This record gives sequence, structure tokens and C-alpha cells, in this order.
Amino acid sequence: MTMKAAVMKGPRQLVVEEVPKPKPAKEQVLVKMRYCGICGSDLHYYESEHTPPGSIMGHEWVGEVVSKGAGTTKWSVGDRVWPGVLHSSGWKWRPEYGWDRAALVRASRVKDMGGYGEYAVYHQDEVAGVPQEVADIEAVMADQAATALGGVRATQLQIGEGLLVVGAGPIGLWALRCGQLAGANPICVAEILEGRAEIARRMGADMVVNPTRTKVREEVAELFQGKGPEVVLECAGAPGALQFAFDVTRPGGRIAAIGLSDHPIPISIWNLVIKAIKVYGVIDIDFAGGMEIIRHKKVNCRDFLTDIVPLEKITEAFERLLHPVDEEKIVIGYEQ
Repeated sequence: MTMKAAVMKGPRQLVVEEVPKPKPAKEQVLVKMRYCGICGSDLHYYESEHTPPGSIMGHEWVGEVVSKGAGTTKWSVGDRVWPGVLHSSGWKWRPEYGWDRAALVRASRVKDMGGYGEYAVYHQDEVAGVPQEVADIEAVMADQAATALGGVRATQLQIGEGLLVVGAGPIGLWALRCGQLAGANPICVAEILEGRAEIARRMGADMVVNPTRTKVREEVAELFQGKGPEVVLECAGAPGALQFAFDVTRPGGRIAAIGLSDHPIPISIWNLVIKAIKVYGVIDIDFAGGMEIIRHKKVNCRDFLTDIVPLEKITEAFERLLHPVDEEKIVIGYEQ
């Protein structure tokens, strides 16, 4: 039997074709996809020469267990699941990952993420249940909520502290919302694209600035009593974004580096040392917390959703997100 999947053939070569439908092995489940969001990291993999040909990407999915392998005890047919765990079963960090990005891509589950195919198999420990109160289109947002919440947790953001969010893409908007829920005050968002900046304004940011404008550092400092924010969540991953975070953070402040970049990012070591800034790389994202925010209806997930498109239009969606105007989250929808 076969299924449709979007298969990587090379950089910016994503082809929808018929591939063998997988079968669950021992302690595995076969998941029928319902939705899969396009993540910013997928855009990096889409353009990268290091992404293994034959990869079926997609890790922001929600689906239904349709069959089980022998020895699978955690799930029943019909259960709704999502990839709400940090690492795949058996995944281990190795020293070479620290200096060879290609090694990390090869050894991670990039090749077999599976959300851009109609079906995928996972070990029973690699998936988490979707609460009954959470709709499918909400569940597909939980990974982004978890990532943003991971930045809040890493910096130990306190009620009443000033927050700057750099980047108003999907993760940046979730960082804005998580900062609001955590009690940050005031909150500033830095975004170059006016379409995305306007969404941040609608979502209640106290100030939205274009970080490329002159005098912007002075404007940001003024919002935070002339000192700059205590906490910065850097969600853009663009060259210059992290340096901007160092420039405006107050002495003793904390920065969470959330955004990814395929290019070296220069920073001024003077700002880091003289200001005694603490920097946190965010990998321990809060999956359970992200889903709980959604379960308790603390957000309207439609705020983040730009479009739902069929699998056949996935390449068009990727290209839109590489050059966004006001696009935020585009989700691949499968027939229910």
C-alpha cells in the first residue's frame, strides 16, 4: 500500500509523491495525520544541503492512532496524539554535534519526522495524548506554545519585569502571549515586517518597533525606565537580531536565544561582559505547559493561523514563508 508524502529531494526541492505506507513494528504506533504545521526550523532544513534526501519532515503534527505493533501498551486505536516529548526514543547528544551542525541534522529525526506524509510510525514513548478539550487545529499549535514558554522558563521571567520580544513570527507571537500570561510589564516587540508588526499590536504589545530604524535603542530604553528590559526573548534568528538584544538589554538582564540561523551571528563581547548579561539557549521546551495553556483556553489559537492548505500545495506554502509579508502559521490539512 502507498500514501502521499512531501519528500525532500535536495535544497528547495520538495516533491509530493506516492511512497510506501509504513507499518508499525514492535512497540510502535501508526499515526494518521490530521494537521501538520510548518515550523521555522523546517524552512532551514528545506534550504539546507545537509538535509538527507528522502526526508519526510514535519514535527508540528496532530493525528490519530490507527494501528499498533506488538507489545504496544500505551495507546489504543482512535487515540489522538501529538509529538509532545523532547527527544525520540534512544536519541543521545554526542560531542560532535557541538561543532558539526550537519552531524546533528543527520543523526536527528529530520529524515523521519513524518508529519508531511499521510501516515507515520513512532515508538509509543515518542508521542503524547491530546486532551479532549483541545481541538485538532489547536493541538497543532502546542509545539510553538511550548517553545515560547521554554524561553519564559529559562529566563525565569517574573511578574512586573519588562520584556522585549525580538521577531513577530509564529514563535515571537507566542512569546508575546506567554509573556503576557506570565505577567511581564511592559512588553515591547521588535519586528521589521509591518504586516507582522501590526498583528503584534492587535495582540496587545505595549510598543512595537522596527529594529532597523535610527534611535530605536533609545525608544526601547525609554519604555523600560531608561534602562532597557530585564528579559529578552530572541525569536528571529536573523543576523543582527541577537546583537540588537545585547544592545538594549539592561545590565544584569537575561536573554533567551530561541531563533535559529544558518549564518554566523556576530555580537559585541563588550555588551555581554560589561553588562553581565546571562544568555540561555532554549532546548528544554515546555511541552506539557504549552498544551496546558491551550487546554485552559488562555489563548485564541486562530490569532496565529494564516492558512490551512492541502499537502499538494506544501511547496507553495514553504516559498510564501521564506518571503513573508504578514504570514504567520501555515498548516497542512489532511482530509478527516
